[in-house]
Amino acid sequence: MFYTFDLVNFGILLRNIRRKSGLSQLNVKTQTGINEDTLRKLENGSVIPKYETIETLSSIYKCDLLKLLQSFRVDEHLYKYYKKMDRIISNNEFFLIDELASEFKENMKNQQVPSLLISNVELKQFEMFLYAITEYSLNDICNYKRSELILLDTLKMSINAFQIDTFEELNIIFSRLDYFYYMDWIKKC
Repeated sequence: MFYTFDLVNFGILLRNIRRKSGLSQLNVKTQTGINEDTLRKLENGSVIPKYETIETLSSIYKCDLLKLLQSFRVDEHLYKYYKKMDRIISNNEFFLIDELASEFKENMKNQQVPSLLISNVELKQFEMFLYAITEYSLNDICNYKRSELILLDTLKMSINAFQIDTFEELNIIFSRLDYFYYMDWIKKC
């Protein structure tokens, strides 16, 4: 997720709206089918609300909860890094990737990124992706292969059973890239 939210205070607001509507969690469950455990977690700020849940609750609470949720957005910090990385890759400015990686690591070390909603897995994936891009930018066939392996490991963090062979499109892309990397390497020799 690119944005962080103050889910605890959003949950408190949800609870207050429900109570002012004269509804118990059981009433909400009966009218919407939303599990009481889900409502409890939302009101405690321990889960990210699904869009469908927000829309359903909006109709019963008679207010736009999606708009309210957006008002609890507190940071776009990680998204800024994704945009910087995208710009570096798009403009073929790989010499800037080390600077971005250093900035990212320093901010993580100083905890300048609020940990309200950004998962540690996502942070680790981003860090691994930066490392893979750094390896790729070294323009050596061994580094290209290492970059590919890092990217595959990164995908496996969010898709547990990820296998490149099952993704035919990616397999074709990696095969073509391997060919071009190999041809570049031969030309350099």
